Amino acid sequence: MHHPPVAAGQTARRDRRLLTVTALVEFLITASARLVPTGTYFSDLTPYTYSEHESGGLNVSWLSDEHPYPRGKAPDGLVDALVRLAKDKVNVYRGSHFCELCPTFLEAQKNNYIGGTFVGSGEIHVPGEGSVLYIAPAMIAHYVRDHSYLPPYDFCHSALSTHSAG
Repeated sequence: MHHPPVAAGQTARRDRRLLTVTALVEFLITASARLVPTGTYFSDLTPYTYSEHESGGLNVSWLSDEHPYPRGKAPDGLVDALVRLAKDKVNVYRGSHFCELCPTFLEAQKNNYIGGTFVGSGEIHVPGEGSVLYIAPAMIAHYVRDHSYLPPYDFCHSALSTHSAG
């Protein structure tokens, strides 16, 4: 296909517009994690109140970049147990949560999946001792694996027990 010749000035203007649009897109991708409101935060082991359809549970791993969180080496097998639990997540909402702790939006976007399991929405429910029910965002698997988040000991024990029983 033959295109009519373009004057040098027209090419330069088109190239500048393309560069400007490209720079804007790169800025928005990089900065978008800071342009949206922060996520939901609850301290570990506080009463669960996120969904009106659930009650009686305890919060685990509702992290925010605006609050410190416990860090450390998680028990062996915990990430695998959390990913397995995330395959049967509940309270899945439309859309996706992107990790606020990741340094860039692109990094956060990559971490919405772990081994093919989507962890960017929904919750995992982990039965504890007695009538305790721990409720965590499915994103907990990413928090533990990539941000050294260390959930409460009893939650870890219960998640590992639930995983080995399932």
